[in-house]
Amino acid sequence: MRFSNFKVKFELWPSFATPSIYTIDLDSSEITLSLSELRRNIDYNPNPQDTSDYDIIHQNELLLDDRMKEYLESNNLYIRHIETVTIPSEHTPSFFGNFNFRERDSIPDDPIPQVDGIEVYIKYDETKFTGTFKLNDYKFGNDKELMRSIIDFGINQFQKPDVIMYFEDLATYFKLGLQYRIEIEKPIEYKFYGMVYHEDRQEVESFLAGLNRGTPIVFNINRYNGARIFATLCERYLEANKSLDVYWLLDDRTLDQVRAYNKKLLDESRIFPDRNAMLKSLK
Repeated sequence: MRFSNFKVKFELWPSFATPSIYTIDLDSSEITLSLSELRRNIDYNPNPQDTSDYDIIHQNELLLDDRMKEYLESNNLYIRHIETVTIPSEHTPSFFGNFNFRERDSIPDDPIPQVDGIEVYIKYDETKFTGTFKLNDYKFGNDKELMRSIIDFGINQFQKPDVIMYFEDLATYFKLGLQYRIEIEKPIEYKFYGMVYHEDRQEVESFLAGLNRGTPIVFNINRYNGARIFATLCERYLEANKSLDVYWLLDDRTLDQVRAYNKKLLDESRIFPDRNAMLKSLK
């Protein structure tokens, strides 16, 4: 399915992160992505009297079911724009065009409880078709692949570091398997995000098997919620494949998490707090 004029809005309500509105607006020549945050209050501001960056948005302007409206207690919310980027339309994610939005056109009257700590509401507008619906099954099928697609799209296209970290955190709510991006090419650094499970062992080992031997490889697992399980899954494979020259970037907090159940996990000589410290060691 190809889009000429299409706009979709995702309202994301994670339990342990800031709610947001993420829009993707496509036309024949370009795509515009935009992210705004939602706050129930702005008391966290150093100067809470200064609300110049925020607008008021009433809950009736949001895509909420009755349970979420009750949770918000009819309060207004504050909305603040974070970032907008515009790119050529040729970068439209391939799966995005395969998701049949027209089959989904309602929010259930009897709300289904949130799955894995996040609520996702979607509104789409395509020429003669418009609809609003709520995702409920994030771990399987097209709903899962849609979320994988739009999260990866946000990580790859937004520029602000805090926005990229926000999308990385969102990935932890969905069972997406091994998620990573290449931060730097020489030596190659893989930044991992989201969450990985023991059942993802085969995917992790396939990833490791595809890495180049004989050249330094950096695994950046700072702020990675799947750090402990990922390190555990890597350990046996790396022990049996000494030709893989892997170094680890992780801060003290992440290292404590990794070693919470196995104090000997990871080789001390290959752990560094940042890339500069690692490069000095390799010289």
